[in-house]
Amino acid sequence: MKSNYKYVKAPSGYPGKIYNWRSRILEHHSVWWLEYGEIIDANTHVIHHINENRSDNRIENLQKMTIQEHLSHHNLVYKSKKYICEYCNKNFIRSGKTKSGVSYCSRVCAGKGSIVTNSKNTNIDDNIITQIKNLRQSGLSSYKIAAKLGIARNTVMKYW
Repeated sequence: MKSNYKYVKAPSGYPGKIYNWRSRILEHHSVWWLEYGEIIDANTHVIHHINENRSDNRIENLQKMTIQEHLSHHNLVYKSKKYICEYCNKNFIRSGKTKSGVSYCSRVCAGKGSIVTNSKNTNIDDNIITQIKNLRQSGLSSYKIAAKLGIARNTVMKYW
């Protein structure tokens, strides 16, 4: 994704972060520094573009925000949710969204959970293939189908 931020030559005496290539800095940081004489500490604050247009660097369009305020403004803070691992049944908390309805507490459990049975030893009959196709048409993801039928996701994808 292109960021649309503009880079400009650093003004004389600019004490903030300067990128090594041709002494460039982000234009909105330059505008802020020239107006307020303040360097923004990237560990605690950001310069927010009020109209959401990253290339509009007029001082009227810039606002200093804490990182938390900025994340909240863009609704990027997800509340923590409690889950039960679908493989080991352990309770765990995760912030953010999951890609499917299947939740695992770790990558290890995700790997083991996606291979509920060894697909090489599993006899997939016409009934299971029909179920896979019907569940797919009903809008379920391959992860959910695999969990529902107790087969590996790769097996689901093979008959997808």
